[in-house]
Amino acid sequence: MLRILAVMIATGVAAPDADAAIFMGDPDIGFQIDRPQQDIYDGDVYVDKLRVHSCDGSWTDYAVNRWVDPTVGPRVTVNGGDLCKVTWYWGSDIVLYGSGFTIVATPSYTHADIDPIADSAVSPWSVTKGDLPSGGGPRLTPTID
Repeated sequence: MLRILAVMIATGVAAPDADAAIFMGDPDIGFQIDRPQQDIYDGDVYVDKLRVHSCDGSWTDYAVNRWVDPTVGPRVTVNGGDLCKVTWYWGSDIVLYGSGFTIVATPSYTHADIDPIADSAVSPWSVTKGDLPSGGGPRLTPTID
């Protein structure tokens, strides 16, 4: 292994990042939207597409074209590889129902890191019904199986 790394460095080929994850096979990528308090129980959003960003700067789009419950999210099978980020493109407002409140978020897309997995704010958003308990707004968490 060290000899291979030495040859890669000597020839100007970048060595792989020790922290990078290579997704093998055809992973299923999805998401869940909730608040840190985990008090959103239902919702609706039309998902146009998923864009998967490779760590080399390229990307691939996957059509989704369906209504989903954002607390569960869709599952989209993608090509594996050195994947870093995802972007979900919304075809509607994101409507989220909690106990005693309704949130409507109006982004046209939401980015999230998948290497490492990190949640991302869903914004802009507003409370359209009821009172939102303290604790912040909705966040999208990517899932990979």
